[in-house]
Amino acid sequence: MREFPPPPTAAAAHADSLFDRLKQTQAPVTTELQIACGKLSKANCSKVLPRLIEQAAPLGLTLVPEESEGSFESATGVCLGAVEGAIVQRDAADKRGRAADCVGKYDDVGAPLYPYYAFVVIAATNRADSLGELVDRVPEGRTVNVAAGALGSGGPITLDYILRANPAWKRAINVSTFGVDTALRRVTDGGLDAFFVMDALDSDLLETIRSSTDKNGRPMYKFLDLRPGKAFFDIRDWSGRRLFQQVVLEGGLFSSTKTVSVDAIVIVNNAFREDRQKGGPLAIERLATAIDHAQAAIMADTKTPRDWRPSISQK
Repeated sequence: MREFPPPPTAAAAHADSLFDRLKQTQAPVTTELQIACGKLSKANCSKVLPRLIEQAAPLGLTLVPEESEGSFESATGVCLGAVEGAIVQRDAADKRGRAADCVGKYDDVGAPLYPYYAFVVIAATNRADSLGELVDRVPEGRTVNVAAGALGSGGPITLDYILRANPAWKRAINVSTFGVDTALRRVTDGGLDAFFVMDALDSDLLETIRSSTDKNGRPMYKFLDLRPGKAFFDIRDWSGRRLFQQVVLEGGLFSSTKTVSVDAIVIVNNAFREDRQKGGPLAIERLATAIDHAQAAIMADTKTPRDWRPSISQK
């Protein structure tokens, strides 16, 4: 007579599901990447990277934030191997990546994250409405003094591209690298004509600028129109794609202000990318997946318009 096995015990009846056991056997090996993201208080570190961390963790990828002065310094860190990756302005990555000591040292990963916008801030009492008009109003023999943020930040990079595409502006504008607090104070007291900054739409800095009023409750600052012209928008990155695009900012102090934007991207050191012992190839694949999964949340957190099209998508 055939003997049947005994019925399953209570313990066996409550074993992990097949799906749970598959997850255990296929759990990815954890890989760590240091990601330079600029100032810890700004969007890349405080809003964007946390979204990437959320999506990367289940994939076995640990992203560790590293503070820097900004996009140019972050790109330099990736180039020199001080960090594995960074979130940077694409124009800063392009400019640093063309230098002899950085050629071929890094490349971008995944889709662009969100747009940085250029903001030209002047005193509200100034009658100019555009950067071109600000230059035209300055008498012969005098320069337009513009602060573009600290050395290592992305502001000086974008402004340099703008000035190289506009020789007349370049001859008239003197650029300094004051930090935010000093720049805004000097715009107020007349020591500077303007402050140029690259930032996300919902940044704390922009909110400070929007809400600053004098003792009579009148706005202290206003934003200028910025139209750098065709030569600027024809500038291409290392892959032959356009770096910048023209955008219109609506509402509030912007008042349908025209300005420019550049994509925020993730770059990774190519030595890490190719290091199989560190899991480089698989880590890059996981990072690209995390970027894709985090995109909607990043756009919401940075108040990016839903119709935003990255400049690199426009040939």
